[in-house]
Amino acid sequence: MKSISAPAVAALAFLLFTAGGAFSAEESASPRSLPAPQLPAATVKGGAASAPAASDGQAVGQVSKPGDASGGLAALEKAAAKGDMKALFELGILYYDGKAVPQSFEKSRDYFEKAARAGYANAQYNLGVLYEQGEGVAKDLAMAAAWYEKAARQGHRDAQYNLGSMCRTGEGVPRDSKKAAEWYGKAAEQGDAEAMHGLGLMYEKGEGVPQDPPRAAAMYEKAAALGDAKSQCSLGILYAKGDGVPQDYRRAADLLKRAAEQGVVSADQWLGHLFENGLGVPRDLESAKTHYAKACLKGNRAACDGHERLEAAPAGGQAGKK
Repeated sequence: MKSISAPAVAALAFLLFTAGGAFSAEESASPRSLPAPQLPAATVKGGAASAPAASDGQAVGQVSKPGDASGGLAALEKAAAKGDMKALFELGILYYDGKAVPQSFEKSRDYFEKAARAGYANAQYNLGVLYEQGEGVAKDLAMAAAWYEKAARQGHRDAQYNLGSMCRTGEGVPRDSKKAAEWYGKAAEQGDAEAMHGLGLMYEKGEGVPQDPPRAAAMYEKAAALGDAKSQCSLGILYAKGDGVPQDYRRAADLLKRAAEQGVVSADQWLGHLFENGLGVPRDLESAKTHYAKACLKGNRAACDGHERLEAAPAGGQAGKK
C-alpha cells in the first residue's frame, strides 16, 4: 500500500525552514511515505508504502520573513480557523511530521479530518492512511477504505491504488477482484507503476479480468520502463517461459538482473535457474549457487532446493534442470 501524501509541502517548507537549514522539502515529500499495504503498506502521502500527502499547492498565508516558523504557523492557524482546507491540510502535515510543532498524530488526524470532510482529496487519502496504520486513531480498515474511496472518486491516484489492493485482498471491504482491477486500472491510467504491476498480475492469472498473458506482459512492460522492480521480474519470468511474449532468455536474464539488483527475491531464484542451465547466460554453477543462496536466505523454498541440489552435485557434475 501507499503511504501519507504530501505532494508539495515544498512551498510552505521552504518558507518555514530554509533559513535554518533544519528541514528539506525533499524530506517532507518522501515518496509513498507511511507503509501502504501490498497490499503494500499505506502512506500518508508526500509523494507501498508510507506518510501523509503533503500539500499540493502554494502555502496558505504569508510568513513575515523566510525561516520565521512561528509567523508561518500563525498564518496557517489563522487561515485554518476560517475553514481554509489547504491550511487545515498543511497543519495536519506539520503535526504528522513534527517538524515545526511537537509531533502529534491525534492533532494531525483532527486537521486532516476537517479538511477531508470539506472534500479535500489529499486529506481524505491521508485520513485513510491513519486509519489503516492506527496512527492517532484506532486502526479501522473499513474506515480506511471508506476514506480512500472518497479520495479515489476524486481521482487521487494513490487512493485508487490502495483501494484496489484492499478490494483484491478483502482487507476492510468485501473481496472483489473485479473492483480491484477497475481501481488498479484507474491508477495505472495516471501512470502508477505499482498499479500497472497489480493489474498485470490480474491479467496473468485471470483474476477479476479475462486471463490475457499478452496484456499482462504489456502492463509489466510499461511499469518496468518506469523502473518498477517487481514488473521487471514478472516480465522477465514471462520471457523465460515464453508466456504472452516470444521466449527470449537473454531478455529474461537482463530484466531479472535489474530486478535482483533492487532486491526482488524471485528474480534471484530465476537467475539461479538460468545460470544453472545456461539459458540466456553462460552456464555458471557458482553464479547459480550465489543467486539461489540470496533468494534462499530470504525464504524462497525453490531457491533453497536449487542451492541444495548444486551443493550435493559432484565437482564438475552436470546438475541442472530445464
